[in-house]
Amino acid sequence: MGRSSIRLGRIFGIPGLPRVRGYAYPRWQFTETLSPKSWVARVVEASEKARLSPLALHLFMTNPDAGDNRSPLQAAEAGDVDTAVKMVTAANAQGS
Repeated sequence: MGRSSIRLGRIFGIPGLPRVRGYAYPRWQFTETLSPKSWVARVVEASEKARLSPLALHLFMTNPDAGDNRSPLQAAEAGDVDTAVKMVTAANAQGS
């Protein structure tokens, strides 16, 4: 997982959390072998366009009320990455 994955936008970290030194990396970004999931980069890119902070992205991705009765994370995990990306892109317009 090196810093290059962060710089390349393949994953994201949440800075400034209490009792966390440096950045916290939400577990849902990674496979069981701790490699970035293939679709996370698309979500990170969409979050940058939506101007979501890393914390807002994490909270939105795990919010089951974010869209179609499932969280964007559930959509992506089910293989519906396009829907997850659309939800994240629209998040800023919804005031998230």
